[in-house]
Formats: sequence, structure tokens, C-alpha cells
Amino acid sequence: GGRPGAQRGPRRGQRASTTVNLSPLRREKASPQEAPVPYRERVEDLRRVLSQQGSLGLLLIDTSTLAQIEHQYGTAVFEKVMGMARDLVLELKGHEVRSEDIICINDRGGDAFLVFFAPKRREGPLRSADLKAAADRVESHLNRKLVRLASPYLGTLRRVTVGFALAFYNPLVMPERIVSRLVEEAWSCVHVQRARHDLQNRCDLQEVLLADQLSTVFQPVVDLRTRRVLGYEALSARNPGLVYGRMPGWGQEGPIAQAAGHDINYIALSGTLFHLGRQG
Repeated sequence: GGRPGAQRGPRRGQRASTTVNLSPLRREKASPQEAPVPYRERVEDLRRVLSQQGSLGLLLIDTSTLAQIEHQYGTAVFEKVMGMARDLVLELKGHEVRSEDIICINDRGGDAFLVFFAPKRREGPLRSADLKAAADRVESHLNRKLVRLASPYLGTLRRVTVGFALAFYNPLVMPERIVSRLVEEAWSCVHVQRARHDLQNRCDLQEVLLADQLSTVFQPVVDLRTRRVLGYEALSARNPGLVYGRMPGWGQEGPIAQAAGHDINYIALSGTLFHLGRQG
């Protein structure tokens, strides 16, 4: 009836509100007109920017690392996180980028968002320094927001990386070709930026290790992504007083010094395991 239904209504509303609060950007979902389309569908608009400004700037927001979420949590969770990322990118307009800028998606599976810069309002050409500053600003903003909204699913995934590129107008080259080359150069920049982040993270780790004395038990210090051992020789180069202790199960030398060792191996070879088990 109407009265019981009225009493249950707030509970259902409250439950729905709790779900929405997990991803508050859903409440400000972009309208269908604002939904980004593959950049090849906006070539004519990009051609006008090229001819009017004489150049075309691009920020490429690489979200391909988020694909790991689909393998770990399933398609539904992945689509939810990608929806968050899309909404965050659309909300860049009027804040981190200008409202006139053109936002598209990559046409090779939607693993990236592309922000093409509209003509500048003030005098002067668009410069690479402008693009780099915008890329750093957008990357910091997106990673900070995504960590807050999707931290249960992100874990230790690599960050979203933003690359940039600049192309110049050439009336002898088809606009499609100019834009395609611009996107390729932005992808190259993404790879360079990612390598730079990895190098910086490794340097930060080494600075932490070199700051104080270091003792390791059973295992050497290893870069988990590359499995590369950061041995004593490398770490002690800048800190001769570094203490690097390693205690492998089979000793430093001998025929099985490099073999993996576990408690069960030790008690088995010593004969202790024979006395612990039951016969038969």
C-alpha cells in the first residue's frame, strides 16, 4: 500500500545514495553530447584548429594500465573504474584545460583519452613548454582523484601517464595524416614519461636505502618489477659504511649455496622430519 511503501522509500533511497557515494562523479555524469568519440570522427574540427592556429597541441592520457582491473575484479568493476576515469577527464574542461578544447578517445580500443588544444585566446603560438606544464598538471590531478575514488581496485597499479605532442600545419599534407602522426608522437612521449617515472622511483628507493644502514635477512634487495638485484656493490658505491647482511639457508659457498631453502628442506636433510612423521 501507499503508507508502507512511503516508509520503505527512504531506506531504498538511502541504499542507493550509499552506492552513489562510492563514485560521486556518477551524479554529474556527462550528457550524451559530451561523451568523447574516436578522434578520427573530429578530424574536420581539428583541421580548422590547425589552419586557424598554424599548429595543434595534444595531451594523451594513457589509461591502459587500468586494464589489469578487469583481469583481477571482472568486467563490471573495470567498466565502473573506467567510467570514473572518463568523468574525471570530462571534468577537466574549464579547470585544468579550457572549455573549448576537444576531448576524444583513442580509436584502438578506448585505452586513452586525447585532449586537443583549441586556439589560444592570447597572442603568441602554442609552445611545447605550455603542453608539458599542462600534462604535468593533468597527470597529477587525475592520479590524485583516481586514488581517492578507486583505491580498493587500484592497489599497486602504475599511475595514469600523460604524454604530449605538437604538430604544425602543412597544406601539402592531409589533416588525417598530421593528426595520426601527432597521436603517434604523443604515445612515444607516454613511453618516455613512464620510463622516467620508473627511473625516479628506483632512484628514490636507492636514496632511502643509502640514507641509513641496511640489513637484509634471507633475501637480497630486489626491484620487484624487473627482478633486478640491487646488490652490495651498487648500494655501497655512495655509502661505503653500508651494512648489507645476507643469510641464505645453505651458506655463502658450497655446492648448493645458490639453491632455494625452506624450513622443510632443512629438517628433511637433517633427518628431523623422519622422526616427526608417522610410519606407514
